[in-house]
Formats: sequence, C-alpha cells, structure tokens
Amino acid sequence: MKKNTRLLLVIIFIVVLLGVGLTVVLLLPSENDKITTDERNEILLFDKSNLLAESISVDNSGGTYELLAYEYTKPIVTSSQRLDENVGLIPAVNDDEEEDSPTELIYTMQEYSDFTLDQNMTNDLAKQACYMAARELIDKSGRKYAEYGLDTPKATVRVRYSDASSVIMYLGSEAPDNKGVYLRIEGDRNVYLVQSSLTEAFFIERLQLFDKHLTGTMENIHQVRISGSHYQDVISLTANDSSYYPTTHLMEQPVSYICDNSQFSLITNSACSLQAAFVAAVDPTKEDIRRCGLEQPYEQFDMTDTDGGSIHLIASEKDNENCFYLMKPGDRLIFRTYAVDNKWYDVKMTDFWPDTVMNVNTEEIRDLNLNVNGSSVTYHLEKEKGMSEDYHEGATLTLTADGEMVNYSNYSAFVNNLTNIKRQSLETGDFEKNQEILRAEFSYFYVQGITDTLHLYRQKSGKTVAVLNDKIICFVDSDYVDQVVQQVSLLRNSNVLIPLINEGGSVSDTSKVS
Repeated sequence: MKKNTRLLLVIIFIVVLLGVGLTVVLLLPSENDKITTDERNEILLFDKSNLLAESISVDNSGGTYELLAYEYTKPIVTSSQRLDENVGLIPAVNDDEEEDSPTELIYTMQEYSDFTLDQNMTNDLAKQACYMAARELIDKSGRKYAEYGLDTPKATVRVRYSDASSVIMYLGSEAPDNKGVYLRIEGDRNVYLVQSSLTEAFFIERLQLFDKHLTGTMENIHQVRISGSHYQDVISLTANDSSYYPTTHLMEQPVSYICDNSQFSLITNSACSLQAAFVAAVDPTKEDIRRCGLEQPYEQFDMTDTDGGSIHLIASEKDNENCFYLMKPGDRLIFRTYAVDNKWYDVKMTDFWPDTVMNVNTEEIRDLNLNVNGSSVTYHLEKEKGMSEDYHEGATLTLTADGEMVNYSNYSAFVNNLTNIKRQSLETGDFEKNQEILRAEFSYFYVQGITDTLHLYRQKSGKTVAVLNDKIICFVDSDYVDQVVQQVSLLRNSNVLIPLINEGGSVSDTSKVS
C-alpha cells in the first residue's frame, strides 16, 4: 500500500511539473510577440524608411483608393532654351550650356491617374507608411479586437515596398483621453497603442488628396465679365487704352465709369492663383452639379489677358456656413471654399468704383464748360508738341477762358478739387433737380464723342447730390462742394492762388480762398 502511495505521489509530482513547464512554454513570447524598442523607448513595429512605398492602398470612411509612385520627368529644356513659368520656353543666355531634365517622385491615384494630387499630402502619407512605432502593447490575446474597434477597422492600409515586401495595418478606435489610436498589423495578433500623429495621414479621405488649385497667375488683364443669376445686369470691364482717365480699366456695363486701380487689382488678384478649401466631387454627374447649385450659376466670372490667357469660374450661392461651390465650366472637379477669402465672389458694380465721383487727367481735358447759377464759361486747352510725338513730354500748354489767357496753375488746382469730390453714399430714390449749383462738361484730346457731364444739386435737406452722365448718382460732402463752387469765380483772377481742398471742405495751408 505504501509503495502504491509513493508511486502515486511521484506520478502526481511529474504531472504537476509537466503542467508548470507547459504553462511556462505557452507564456513565452512567440516570434510575433517579440518586442523591439527604440531609443525613445517606443515599441518599433517596422522601419522601412530606406525603401520606397510603391503602392499604398487605403480604405477608410471616405472610400477606397490606391496611390502609385512613379518618377515624373520635367519637360526637356534644350541648350538654346530656358523654361519660364509665365512665358514658356525662351532663348538661353548661353547656348553652350546643357541642362539635364530633372525628375521627381510623385504619387497618382490609380483610378484618376490624369488628375494632379496634393503632393504634400501624398508624401506625408507615404512617409508614414514606411515607419510605425507603438507607445504601448495593449493586448496579446488576439481575442479582444472588438474592444479596440479592430473587428471593423476605421482604416485599413496596405503598402507594397520597392523590395517586394508588404505591410497591412488595421486602425481601430481612438483611446480614451486622446492617448492615441489602437492598431494591429497583419500577422501579429497583438493590439498596440500608437500616437495619433503617426496615423493621421491614413484617415485622409480620397477627395482630400486632389490638388485644390483652380487658377494660375495672370498679368496684363484685358477684360473682366461678371454675370449669373445673382446679377440683373452684366458687369463688364475692359483695359483703358486712353490717357484721359488715370485708371488702368474702365467699366463698360451696366454703366460707363472709371475703376479704382487698387480695388480692381484686389478683386482680380483674388481670382488668380485660386486655391479652394475642399474638393466636393470628381467627375460630377448632372445631379452633382444641380445639388451643388451650379446648374444655373449664382455667379460666372470670366477674365482674359492680352496674351490670350483666361480664367473662367462658376459659383453657387453661399450657404449658412458662408461657403460656396465652384468649378471651371466643363471641368471634372467641383470645389467648395469660403466666401470671405474670395473678393471676386459676390462682387457688386460699385466695388470697382473709386471713392471719388470722377477722376481725370487735367492735361487731357481739351474743353471744360462750367455753369454756375446760369453763368457759363468755357476753358480751352491747347497743346504744342514737345519732345515726344504724343504731346506729353515737354508739351507747351496754353489755357484760355472764352478766348482770354488764364493762369494754368489755378485751373489745374481747381480741376483737381472738382474731380476729387468723394462719394458718401449711393442715392437710389428720387432727388430734387430744381437747385443746380454747378454743371461741368468735359471733352478730351484725341477722342471723338467722349464727354463727361457732372451735375451738382442742392437738396432742401441741405445735402448735395452728384450726378455723372445721368447714371452715377450719389450724395457728396456739401461743405467740400461749396468750396469748389466758390473757386469758380476766382479762376480768372491771376492774383489769387487757388488751394487744394482737403476732405471735409478745409483748404490746404498754402493759402485760403478769399
């Protein structure tokens, strides 16, 4: 009996020993469980920074896309040419110089290989696809994927490298307190916690990758045309090829008027090098175009330059987020962007106007007829050729008033004051015309049939209304106008120096109107 008991105890001891040994063996890390840490004490999952990510396939909330890498060869520049961004190929300075055609690595989207992608975004994504390290090993069991959002991953990334190796990453939920994102790698049952900054690129959606530039630069703008469902009348502007208006462009429709140079540049420059905030649709259907409000555009903006370049844009009405959709007519991309960043959008006719009622070059006025309280006088300017054929440089100026010689300096100061009457607000209602305090009629050198007529009317309220060519109607500063009207009687008095008038009706310190 004792022998049997002793044998039984030995057997039990052996069984327990074998069980403990088996347990230890099972708990030892497998090949997949081996952990390598870097100098930052992070768990290195893989490092393929010395390789090229030839193919990157991403499946996330924005759909599935695949990026393919290839070397792009820039246009060949021969020894007798140089490539200029604005004018194309131009002759080289030294014909003996030879230049190699540069190449660069770029990524394209397989199903949209003819579209340009945002290479900053694709490069960031490719860089992230070549290196991954974890902050912490969260779970080794391989049975709790659902707890970490890895049963239905938020993103799946498949990468093929230039050495034919590959990696598949599954990205799950965000960890509490913004500690990172749960991640698993194909072939490794472990769940890791990685920094969010290492995975952000994998959540970029397909549409975000498309290049968002719509337009390039443009110089020497010739014509601007603005129309659309928002506009009752077309706004049309063209380059000013005359010298009698000191402005680069003139408005042709809906009224003939000068443009403020700085305002024109501000508006047109905003349509150049235009970059949208978002891509809304690729290869849009008719339903996409209708849904984005582009079937009958709220605004159509067309601009051409003297070199044959052009910009054409159509835009929708802005939404409650102050954004609008836009595209180039017939293009394959619809964009969405912010209205506040685009001065060309929702522009009004008056946005192009200067803050003065009119503005002309004094030396370009051939005849100026002034009528004050029924008394009329005509000032006539004669030019004799100077050093140049266009009568400008070194020209001799002779000014007469109804045939009598007049001091040109006084006349020049007066015209400056008259043409710098500032607009205060537009007048759209009825106004009184029974008290005209001044009428000025302008005709110019070198042009036939071009005239401007300015009326100034005093209202019973004491306000003054200016009317230019019976179309531009606005309130102006009454005190300023009174000073201008007072100066008319002094124009032919050579003993009085007519001063420039400051805004608000005060005169310059050089003299005072007596």
